[in-house]
Formats: sequence, structure tokens, C-alpha cells
Amino acid sequence: MKIVYFLIFSVMFGGITLNAYGESIDEMHDSALEYMNAQNFVQAVQEYSKILEVDSNDETALINRAFAFSMTEDHEAGIDDLTRVLENDPKNLIALKGKATLLAKFSCESYNNCRPLEALELFEIALEDNPNDEELKMKRDFMLVVVSAALKQGVNIQETNGEYIVNVQHVTRDANGTLVSVVENARTSIIPIRMLEDYLDEKKNTTIEFKKEIVSIKGDDYMKWYFEREFEDLDKDWKEGKKFYGALTYTKEILSHDEEGNDVRFDLDLLHMILPAQNVDSEYNYVRIVEIFKKI
Repeated sequence: MKIVYFLIFSVMFGGITLNAYGESIDEMHDSALEYMNAQNFVQAVQEYSKILEVDSNDETALINRAFAFSMTEDHEAGIDDLTRVLENDPKNLIALKGKATLLAKFSCESYNNCRPLEALELFEIALEDNPNDEELKMKRDFMLVVVSAALKQGVNIQETNGEYIVNVQHVTRDANGTLVSVVENARTSIIPIRMLEDYLDEKKNTTIEFKKEIVSIKGDDYMKWYFEREFEDLDKDWKEGKKFYGALTYTKEILSHDEEGNDVRFDLDLLHMILPAQNVDSEYNYVRIVEIFKKI
């Protein structure tokens, strides 16, 4: 599949705040914008750098220099400038979009080095304050596809280094209430994004018991989701085969559209758990207990 990245930056004009340096700052901004309009991005970088020597937190200079860096293929420098903007203004929409765009140009190597995953997180942050921004949704969904593709190609971003802990138990009792078996998850694959947290919060409305609380594990604080689901009416496969294969997947249906406006629909596996298979009688009572921890 050919991947096309599209530019999100917008060059900022006007609105320059005068300070103690007076017109000299304005003049440097005017000069820098002339270079930008002429697509002389190397010279524009130099001019914005002069402004930042005077005022290291000049937001306009940082954002426009990041754009200029990106046009000279110096993506790392552009990311650094936009990171500085977000340190002072975490909700800056232009900086969020711009940094995510530059991060999306890199490949996903591992959980600790997956810049598309970082880009996805930034788009999710931007959507918190702009939930109806269709362009943002499209770009967020595009990054979901990129991260999912990385998983399928064998990149192990599920190994979260203790940032996530998943415990699942399947508890089976016979018709008299006597405990028959307890099995636990043997392996877990997880996409560590905000969409997963929203999905877990929704379990409050679909499970028999739900708790969300902060707990401490070995001195670290974790957000804990706990919920149970009881299966009273077992499906046809249970009644005929009396067999449970063990896999459990939490899937989110994504409804979006592409750049041409065409509808796009796909299923994203947020969490996949492997449990030992077991054979049980269809009249047994079966309860699934899930505990998910995220380090905060």
C-alpha cells in the first residue's frame, strides 16, 4: 500500500506581539515571511533563528521555523521546535498537528521507538478539544492504520515495559456452585492509546460489576479498570462442542473517510488476550474477570 503523507502546517501571519525590542522584532518577522513566501526556506530558518535568539519562546517563530525545517527535510529540528511550543502551550492545535505530521514520517521500530504511535497520541489529544474536526479524525484514523500495519508486520509495540498490566481470569463453576476451574491469560497484545481507555470506560454500561480506581504497585501509581461479565446463556458452539478456545479480543469499529471523501470502515484490535483452552459442560456457570492497569 502506498502511503501518502499530507502537510498539516499552516504558516502564521500577523498577530506579532511587540516587546521591548520594538520594530526590530517586527522587521525580522517581515523578512522571514518574505523568505517563506519565496520558498527560500534555508534563509527563513536563519531569520527565525535570529528572532529566537532575542525571544526563545516566540511561538510564531518556532512554528514557522518548524515548517521551514520540514521543507528542508530536517524533520528532527522541526519536531524539536514544535515540542518547545507544546511545552508552553500543550493545546496549541497547529503545533499538535504539525508535530504529529512530522512524527508520522518515521517508522515504528518498537514500543519505545514508535513515532507513528506518538503521532497517534497527539491526534487524540487534539481531538479532545476539537471532537468535530473531520480532518483531525481522518488523520487520526490514518495513523491507526499505520500502527495496526506495524503490528501485523511483526513490530512488537505491545511490549509496554510495565506501563500496562493485564490480568484476565475465566472462572467456571458447576450447577451446584462448586468451583471447577480458573484459567488466566498467558499472553497479551495491546495498542496503548487513549481510544483503549475510552473503550474500557464504556464497560461500565455492559458488565455486571465495574470499578475504576488508582492503585499502587511496587511504589508506582496505576489506573485500574476492573469488570466482570457472567455468561448464563451459552451459545451454540458451547452446547454442541463444550469447548472454549481461549482467545479474547476487544475490537473497536472505526468509521472514517479518506482524502477523497470515500467512506472507510475497519476493525481495530485494541486488546487481544490468549488464554488456555478448556472443555466445560454447557450448564456450568462461567464468569470472566478482567483487570487492566495503566501506569500514571
